[in-house]
Amino acid sequence: KRKVALSAYMSQGLQHLLRLLLYTACSSSLLLLTEAAGSSIDVGEIFVGNLDFRLRKADIVCAFSQWGQVVEATLPSSEIHDQNKGFAFVKYKDARSCLLACDNMHGATMCGRTLAVSLAKERQERETDKDKREMKRPRFSAPALDI
Repeated sequence: KRKVALSAYMSQGLQHLLRLLLYTACSSSLLLLTEAAGSSIDVGEIFVGNLDFRLRKADIVCAFSQWGQVVEATLPSSEIHDQNKGFAFVKYKDARSCLLACDNMHGATMCGRTLAVSLAKERQERETDKDKREMKRPRFSAPALDI
């Protein structure tokens, strides 16, 4: 048996209408999910994971600006190496752009890596972060040896 795409039997206008209905259904369900989750999710900001370590902030802005106006992009970098940490946060001007980016970029391939894109959650302070700030190790030096 040969599979034939449904789009072969539909007019272009009908295909556009179907895409629009699917987009509206996906976007409205995402909005309902974010409202149900409460204030812990920032609807205007997304988390992008599994990035190639050689990417720069301009690459992220360029890739994600196709879904809306990017207000801010944060790409944390390693202090030791001259590369990013493999994740980024992208903030959009409006929530619709954010949802479009989540829908379309999650699972997309960039530089040979599959992206993990989701709505950004507020960072909760962990106990280990508090302990690290409170505990500062004293620095010791080896005693000088007279030979």
